[in-house]
Amino acid sequence: MLNKALDKHAPVVKKRVKRDRQPEWYNSEIIYARNMRDKYNALGLWSEYRFWRNKTKHIIDSSKKNYYKNMVKDSNDPKTLWKCLHSLNPKVKNTPYELATEDNNTTKSKKSIAETFNNFFTSCAEKLREQGSYTPVNKADFSNLEKKTGVCKIELDQRSPADRHAVLMWEQRNGCFLPEDFKNFYLTTDGFKLTWNVKMDNGPTPVGKLYINRVSQLTRIAGNVASSHVNPTLLDLEADSDSEDEATGLEKPSFDSRCKIYEMDPCDGYGRVCLVFRENKTGGNDPKTEVWFLDRSLRWHFLAESFMAYFRLMLMHLGLPQWQYGITDIGLSQQAQQWFNIYAPTRLELDRELLMGNGSEGQNKMPTLNLDVNKVFNKGKTDKKKLPAQTSQNQASFNKKKPIVSSAKTPATTTSTRNITASSSQISTKGTK
Repeated sequence: MLNKALDKHAPVVKKRVKRDRQPEWYNSEIIYARNMRDKYNALGLWSEYRFWRNKTKHIIDSSKKNYYKNMVKDSNDPKTLWKCLHSLNPKVKNTPYELATEDNNTTKSKKSIAETFNNFFTSCAEKLREQGSYTPVNKADFSNLEKKTGVCKIELDQRSPADRHAVLMWEQRNGCFLPEDFKNFYLTTDGFKLTWNVKMDNGPTPVGKLYINRVSQLTRIAGNVASSHVNPTLLDLEADSDSEDEATGLEKPSFDSRCKIYEMDPCDGYGRVCLVFRENKTGGNDPKTEVWFLDRSLRWHFLAESFMAYFRLMLMHLGLPQWQYGITDIGLSQQAQQWFNIYAPTRLELDRELLMGNGSEGQNKMPTLNLDVNKVFNKGKTDKKKLPAQTSQNQASFNKKKPIVSSAKTPATTTSTRNITASSSQISTKGTK
């Protein structure tokens, strides 16, 4: 009852208590400007209020500047100078640091704060590795390729990183987001191109090629195009094509609006490597991305689940001619198989085992020929060493007299010789006479 009566008749009122002593830079001009500012603020005259507010701040700043400038200038002893410096930088009581933890609590323990920072910085490398960050590819990374027999003239096209604005514009223009690993690749290098040749008698012959399109060359195949009897399109093939890949059992891409297909590598005309965006049937907002190979007969073949997996696959196959056919049911051509036998025989066997595991045995029935690499690239040095021995044997056999073989034609030959000798004797006797 007493507290209620006190609160009613003598309530607690908060008052602002001024300093008992104002700073020395505080003068009458500042007091007048502050009074005018508060006056117009109470009257609601906002234009005048803003004017006097800005003027008050300007007067305070100029007064402080002149005061401390004169104070430093007039300080003749260290005591006065340090007094001026301490007034500019007053001491503040050191309060213990607080850190917010994962469960929305705060801690002041120095040990827990140090462990939290330690765990954060040690996990940065793992997070960057999980995000699929790339480092620029250098020619030194292909030192093992230079050591292979006959390989020469390895050329790597050094490209600068793609502009982040260009990547964002591509995503906005096509209405889809690039996968994180593909986007990080473009932010490291705008596409990729590496070629290598083989020494032959007529000079270097191009064999290997590793290629990824630039961002500007990442164009869409097919799409929402209205088909007609006059102008047929790729959509007309949807009814005749199978819906699933025979090797993997995955649903093949479609040329209609269900999929967005973009060309990653034109493959010099023997096919196309494509990045496929398809609808996510699990209910997520992000579309599912895969890498497929479209051959010249417009059949789809699955290559990899992500761009990073495809890039590694391309490096392992050394960019050999038509290497994508090696992991399909079509198989490699005879010429491509010979290049694989020379430079990547292990990879060829692994591809065959993969096809056998998927139930495709078409390629395994194809005959293979084993080439002697020394005979191909040593320009016939081993043959030249054997030439003198062979020629000597041929000359020896040629100088031997052949034995006379009795046959039905031998009498005729003997009579012809007798006639010739007779005629020559007659000529000689006529000459004597």
